[in-house]
Amino acid sequence: MIRWFILLLGVLGMTGCASLPIPGSIWPGYNQKQQLAQAVELIEQGKSAEATDALAKISSTTTTPGVTDEALFRLSLLYLKPGATVKARHTLERLRSEYPGSTWSRQSAPLYEYLTRTRNLEKENRELRLSIDRLKLLDLELEQKR
Repeated sequence: MIRWFILLLGVLGMTGCASLPIPGSIWPGYNQKQQLAQAVELIEQGKSAEATDALAKISSTTTTPGVTDEALFRLSLLYLKPGATVKARHTLERLRSEYPGSTWSRQSAPLYEYLTRTRNLEKENRELRLSIDRLKLLDLELEQKR
């Protein structure tokens, strides 16, 4: 019995540690999960520029459900700054199209709707400003003719 045990230990010992797989090769997205955790930590530390870069990197590499969709959602929130809402909307569109059943897609629905309505209002405001400018020119022309 002891001989068999020693023999078994000897055989197992010959395989060495080199046969143990690297965590990233067993679990797809393992590195992305670590990167996402680091990006969330950066957000919590108030380092939004670094977090934005990290989340953009995660979302640009291979897609991993549960990781990439969360990264896209968090990235869209970081893009919610004056002048960058177009990026936020595009990121949410990508989230909705690539991960339609994701929890993050469902959570982003109200924000996406808000940004879409805001975009429509911006277009209407531009058109109104153009109309007002035309009316001012027309008023000036009428004043000059009198």
